Amino acid sequence: MGPEGDIYLTGRLALEHLTVGELDRIIGVLYEVVERWFGAAVKIAYGPRT
Repeated sequence: MGPEGDIYLTGRLALEHLTVGELDRIIGVLYEVVERWFGAAVKIAYGPRT
């Protein structure tokens, strides 16, 4: 967690395994996870809209 309570996720991948296809897959997975869970995380943190 960061100093302001932020959560940071990190990962590692050996450079020899990094291909265009693998980079595309990683970015796609990150995008999908953010799109799926960001709204729920905001509701948990700040409550539903009124």
